Amino acid sequence: MKLVKMPIVYTCMLIIAGCASMEPVSTYRDQAYASFKNQQYDDAIDLYSKAIVLAPQDSALYNNRGYAYSGKSMWDKAIADYTQAITLNPKSVAHYFNRGMAYLSTMQFDKARKDFDKGLEIAEYKDPLYIYYKGFAYMSLGEDDKAIESFSEALNKNFLSPTCFLYRGQMYMKNGATDKAIADFSQAISAKPDYIDAYASRGDAYMKLGKQQEAKRDYQKACDLGHLGICDELKQMK
Repeated sequence: MKLVKMPIVYTCMLIIAGCASMEPVSTYRDQAYASFKNQQYDDAIDLYSKAIVLAPQDSALYNNRGYAYSGKSMWDKAIADYTQAITLNPKSVAHYFNRGMAYLSTMQFDKARKDFDKGLEIAEYKDPLYIYYKGFAYMSLGEDDKAIESFSEALNKNFLSPTCFLYRGQMYMKNGATDKAIADFSQAISAKPDYIDAYASRGDAYMKLGKQQEAKRDYQKACDLGHLGICDELKQMK
């Protein structure tokens, strides 16, 4: 997610004493940002709320308060704020990505996928992190081909994430491309030598190919790293 810290630009309302000062908004905003960085989410929410009263058309304030709500796992309120931010500024990539992440956190995978699609559509820079998250949403929806496509696109942009290799490998294995799955699990292990899930998954792939020695070797490694379920399976295999 991206916390948007940007200057506030809006037309001052004319009052009897003249043009109202923008200083309180900037003060609240800066204090809120500092509170958020210190994980003082309640204070950040309160300060962003005060700023919003003074600048209700500033989309960044809603986005940032949504980010603070996300820090407290208050997803409904976070999504409401991100939605308001999008309403005020539908061309902000960060607003779509942040709401997409909130939808992922609440397992609303189709809505998450749509937000990532929209964000990537309007973004000048196609951030591979969000392409990866889009792949995760597709995977969670059971759309394997689109998940593989998204994971591959992220990896082709040098997003060399062990988890991205793991998930694409699992999609490959699910769809019968076991050799490709093993290659991806091996890449995941190369990037993260203590990756328990990658050893366990590669062991499953080897077992599927009838390569029991290779499978046992990976299962043993997963067991040594703390995968208790694999340890129990190994006992039964001996």
